[in-house]
Amino acid sequence: MGHSVGQRIMGLAVIGSILTTAVILGLSFGGQTLLYSGLASWESSLRISSDSEADSISSELAERRLLGMAKVKARTIDLTMQYNIDDVRMTVYQLALMMEHPEQYPRRNLPDPLVQSVFPEEGYIYYSPDVRSENKKAELSGEIGLMSNISDGLVAMVKREKGKQAAFYVASEHGYLICCDSLYENYKPLGFTEDFSSQHDPRKAQWYTLAKESGETIVTDYYVGGDGYPIITIAIPYYDDGEFAGVAGADVSLQTFQEQMNDAVMGITNFNFAINEEGKLMFSSRPEGALALDGDSDDLRNSDEKSIAEAAARMMAGEEGTIPVMVDGETYYLAFAPIPSIGWSFGTLLAAGEVQAPMQEARLAFAEKISAFSGAEEPFFDRLGSQSLWLAGILLLVMLAAGGMMAARFSRPIHLLAEGAKEIAKGNLDRRFDIRTGDEVEELADGFNVMTGELKAQLKQLAEVTAEKECIATEMNLAALIQTSALPKLLPDAFREKPVLLYASMHPAKEVGGDFYDFYFTDENHIVITIADVSDKGVPAALFMMIAKIILKNNAMTSSPDELADVVMRSNDQLYEENSEDMFVTVFIGQLNLLTGEFIYVNAGHNPPMIRSSRQGAFEYLPRMKKSPMLGIQKGLRYQQRSLFLAPGETVFLYTDGVTEAMDESGRILSEERLEAVMNRQSGETEPRELIESVRRDIADHVGNAEQSDDITMLALRYIGASSKKHENGEM
Repeated sequence: MGHSVGQRIMGLAVIGSILTTAVILGLSFGGQTLLYSGLASWESSLRISSDSEADSISSELAERRLLGMAKVKARTIDLTMQYNIDDVRMTVYQLALMMEHPEQYPRRNLPDPLVQSVFPEEGYIYYSPDVRSENKKAELSGEIGLMSNISDGLVAMVKREKGKQAAFYVASEHGYLICCDSLYENYKPLGFTEDFSSQHDPRKAQWYTLAKESGETIVTDYYVGGDGYPIITIAIPYYDDGEFAGVAGADVSLQTFQEQMNDAVMGITNFNFAINEEGKLMFSSRPEGALALDGDSDDLRNSDEKSIAEAAARMMAGEEGTIPVMVDGETYYLAFAPIPSIGWSFGTLLAAGEVQAPMQEARLAFAEKISAFSGAEEPFFDRLGSQSLWLAGILLLVMLAAGGMMAARFSRPIHLLAEGAKEIAKGNLDRRFDIRTGDEVEELADGFNVMTGELKAQLKQLAEVTAEKECIATEMNLAALIQTSALPKLLPDAFREKPVLLYASMHPAKEVGGDFYDFYFTDENHIVITIADVSDKGVPAALFMMIAKIILKNNAMTSSPDELADVVMRSNDQLYEENSEDMFVTVFIGQLNLLTGEFIYVNAGHNPPMIRSSRQGAFEYLPRMKKSPMLGIQKGLRYQQRSLFLAPGETVFLYTDGVTEAMDESGRILSEERLEAVMNRQSGETEPRELIESVRRDIADHVGNAEQSDDITMLALRYIGASSKKHENGEM
């Protein structure tokens, strides 16, 4: 007997239920396998990409920060040394004024520390043993009374150091020393032992003999001074009517550099050092071991450690960079940068473990999150498998349609998670899951959302740190652009119908500087040209430059054409009143009568200009003025005005010391002689623009790959006579 319809229907229902259950179970376990495989692939991919990304970003940021610190500290030491060198140069300049115009200075007496008490920050005189007799003192009394006026400047320089260990002095060839120092603690009187005072003669000191023999500025190696402190000395010879008269100097304590190096420390293994042009250690914050300062230092280029020798060679070549080195068997990262003013190089080191510590911490934290997530997967899939079996038993009683609907509803979120996991693994951290199943699948989706959000926040934080570094560089570039825009521009109609050709240019160094030039008509028949150089660099110097430019122009525009010396005198007084930072500026200003060709000028401590005259047929320097003080150093100074007549076709060329002192990679300057030779290779018909371009090309040939150390500013004016009408554009 055959099966009944009911049995067949039941059989079909049972078969359909079994098939439906089998399909649902297949989809469920297939989805679980797919998800598990996707998660494993995603975890592996994410581990690799995050490790690579963290290593690259963290290493680059750490090296950039270390190099940035090295450059800042090298720049700080360079500015300190340059400031002291400028102070000694100013002392030599003041001595020259005293010896040239003794009638303008009173005769003064200074205390002798061998006879009476003298305290720090007070000027005093020390006599060498061979000039302590009364007869010898009487013989030198007139000269000493005059030269004692220099003590005011020495005292001001010491006080400006604000308690730092320092000394400024002038040692005469006649055996006496005028000095002011602050090398003693607790404000006690200066003390000279009997052994010291009975033997000490400044003329026999190394700094004195080196300066005397070289005839130029010298910086000594470090040595231990009479007070027991390690110091270096800056020394410059001075002359009286062309004859050697003595040496002006300044002692700079290495403790000052040590304090500057310790202002910012990156980690517990961070230490700093500097080497001179011979590769010898000049100071070091490392107390012992390799690169520690322990007596006489050998040339580091001869170090047994190859990495240190190679690093020293690059440092002495004036390079900057970051490289790994071995110090006492441990790997360090060394960042180094040059100190141009004295030819040294500064280095700062940090152990590789500290450099790599941030990236290791980030990698471990991320690995912990991945491991925690991986640990939650297996229980989740176990629970999911059990639920699937329970559903299979129940679904055996459900029709095929109901089973299919539940299979679709159950498998869809699993597929969404698998696809989303692949998308996140490819780098799309904005991917979010909106799954509302009310079970572990929803919890897993929420876990994905939280994890990708945290990962995105960490990467954003790294990007913000990088952007902040780039913002500082952008602001400095904007400051340089604002400074350059303040210079006058040669507009198309500026010199139309005027009997002159003029061209000017300024090429600043990396930072904002203090050079400027200016030109303007005071009336229909007179044009004023100016070039100047502020004593310092950076933003303060740029502000002082703009003030000086405005004051000079305002005074020139409100004075008669023949009162150029009065214009400079009033400008000096106004700058002195506003000079809270003790800066000064060298200026050359000249005024040309366009009808007669008369050129009156005043040189206030600036480089001598060059004139190409029709008589000589060549460029030659204008004679230096004996009395030409800079602007801003003292109120009430008077300035000498001179004049000459320019014939048609004659040219005036102005420049700053950034031209003649442009240095090549070995530290050699271009020099006034080479500049004169370059100028005289040009023909008498060479126009100002081509003249300046020729000089600029020669500077580039001389400098080579060396970094520009100072602003380069030039201005050329050619008088073509009242009958000629010509125009030329210039660039800023």
